[in-house]
Amino acid sequence: VNVSAAFIDRKTVGKYWGMIDKLELANAEFTPYFKNDVAKTDKESVKVSLFRWPGGDGPVDAVLIVGNLGRNEEIFSLEIDKSKLGADDGALRFYEYWNDKPLQERELKSLKLPSNHFLLIGMNKNAKDAE
Repeated sequence: VNVSAAFIDRKTVGKYWGMIDKLELANAEFTPYFKNDVAKTDKESVKVSLFRWPGGDGPVDAVLIVGNLGRNEEIFSLEIDKSKLGADDGALRFYEYWNDKPLQERELKSLKLPSNHFLLIGMNKNAKDAE
């Protein structure tokens, strides 16, 4: 496959690098989907990886990157083990960074993701601001 700069959407790539900077992902510890025990979906083609910062020093407590690796749009449920994020009281706030919007916890039960797309979901316990 011949891939060059002519085959990328520069606006999307620019937005992606902006998100990496904004969320300080270069400083985060990455857990790939096949080792992630914090979050999962109910669809085989939708995978969830995790970013967390050593010492809790990031702009949010954690970021999930949720990717649809399948060929079809998926409607799926995202399940999060809150105790593994230290949110034993169940209080988490969510923000979807790519589309720049807050998410309510009930929305995690029915998310829609086109084929070969992803979501960046920030999670915060209690008082930290997810935006």
